[in-house]
Amino acid sequence: MKYASVFFIIELIFTGIYSEVFGQDQLLSAEQAVKIALEKNYDIKISLLDIKVAENNAGVLNSNYILPKLTSTSNLSAGKTESEVTPSSGFKFDGGITTTYSGNLRLDYTLLNIFSIYNFYVLQKRFGLSKIQARSTIETTLTNIYTTYYQVALLSEKDRSLRETLELSTERFLRAQYSRSYGQIPEVDVLKAAVDLNTDSTAYLQNQLQLDNNKRNLSQLLGDDTLSNFRVDTSVLFTNFKFSDLLDSALQHNASLLISQKNTEINETTMHGSVYFWVPVLSAYGTLSYRKSAFANDPNNRTALRNQGYSFGVSLSWNLFDGSTLVKYQNAKLNLDRSKLQENQALQMLKVSLKNGWQEYQNALFAIGYQKKNLRTNQLSFLKAKQQYQLGQISSIDFRISQINLLNATQLHSQAKYNAKNAEIKLLRLAGILVK
Repeated sequence: MKYASVFFIIELIFTGIYSEVFGQDQLLSAEQAVKIALEKNYDIKISLLDIKVAENNAGVLNSNYILPKLTSTSNLSAGKTESEVTPSSGFKFDGGITTTYSGNLRLDYTLLNIFSIYNFYVLQKRFGLSKIQARSTIETTLTNIYTTYYQVALLSEKDRSLRETLELSTERFLRAQYSRSYGQIPEVDVLKAAVDLNTDSTAYLQNQLQLDNNKRNLSQLLGDDTLSNFRVDTSVLFTNFKFSDLLDSALQHNASLLISQKNTEINETTMHGSVYFWVPVLSAYGTLSYRKSAFANDPNNRTALRNQGYSFGVSLSWNLFDGSTLVKYQNAKLNLDRSKLQENQALQMLKVSLKNGWQEYQNALFAIGYQKKNLRTNQLSFLKAKQQYQLGQISSIDFRISQINLLNATQLHSQAKYNAKNAEIKLLRLAGILVK
């Protein structure tokens, strides 16, 4: 058949309608997507494990100062000796087996080590840093999820508009064929309708491919491979922000700024602690010991010697001079100066990014209003053009132009809507309120 592909396109249209109505019955909202990600996303799981590791490192059990150290040693040995006296007596002594048992229990406790105290403080602060870094990882993951989610929503709206365009092109092609059969239009009009129909069907299939790919990407980000047959919510709401509120929140909660501030605290504590390399370390110890030795000259004559006791004392260790200690202090001071510069840089970048994000959000909201008016104008224009085309008052070319204008206006409106939503997510992250 000359236009056999038309039947394939008609089947494609009804397959898409059937899939939307009956196949994709699972609605996945943005809030549900975030909830699934918090439970199953691998990056989030890994970051939470990192927090637990940092918590263990900052615990009392990892402190070399707060808790005592208890060690135990034991030993078992056996041997045999043989002696000979020559030349006058020619006496020879065949020694028996000697067995020795010994055990030792030692308790050490640091009474004064200021450097270890500061190291413990550093571990505590690193634990706080790990929590902020984990939050930053979660924010990055959620931002990617929101971006992909709204990309799926955009492609879903585009899918509907392309299918509507494809339906109109199919109707136009069938109408042209019918008119041609009665000799009302030339063959070239049928060919034009067929070309437009093929163009629209190709665009529809390409968009379907992008939509399916982005759905799979979203499922992967959520950490749920079983989530495949779903549709997203294309209705969006926007938040009415105040720039001053966003700025105040960003200065208190922005993850990047908090990380730089925490690094400054860590380096400051490290520098102060390095001063105490020269402070003596005072330690106390106590030991319990037991030793038993058994001697045997012959099987009927065995001698045993047993010793047991305890001891205790204190020790003072003072590092009077060590060149590496001075280098450590100098490097710690330089690291502190560097972290302060990085903190100021992070603050400056945050303010600039927030202003840029605010302007981007305002422009995006304005674009929504503009594109909404443009869409309404093109809808009215298309309805009028459709009526005129059905009455034969305009050509197929003019109708096609009106059809393309409506399609472009619809897609521009959808793009503006989701651009604004992505700009809103960016502002929420900059303000440090994306993760509550």
